[in-house]
Amino acid sequence: MKRIFLGFIAMLMAVAMQAKDDGRIYVFGISTSFNDSIVYISAVQDLQGASLQKKTGFLEYRSSYTAEFQQYLESKYQSNQTCAIFFATDRNKLEKKYLKLRKRINKEHPGTLKEISASDFQFSVPVFQKTEE
Repeated sequence: MKRIFLGFIAMLMAVAMQAKDDGRIYVFGISTSFNDSIVYISAVQDLQGASLQKKTGFLEYRSSYTAEFQQYLESKYQSNQTCAIFFATDRNKLEKKYLKLRKRINKEHPGTLKEISASDFQFSVPVFQKTEE
């Protein structure tokens, strides 16, 4: 009876863990240049096909997303951009972070924020051959 009960509990935990992680990852980028006062920020986007590292929980190939955003901004607006990306598996948490960052930038440096819409720039998942960990 104990084995059945423990098996049932293990099964419930596995189902609960799967239900919590729907495999979606959301991301937005932010960039500034030390030569200019304008701060660029992308819209929050759903990264289809992206994954997190098992051990650390970090977004795999995050430097590729940063480089992609930087190349877009340097080709469209201004060179020498310093970029960063923010990611989360919960869209609401990421949107709160996005709004908090936007509010802070608008408060400290009014008129310097340039928003990049999802129709203008879309992050794409890099195609790399995965290695075994």
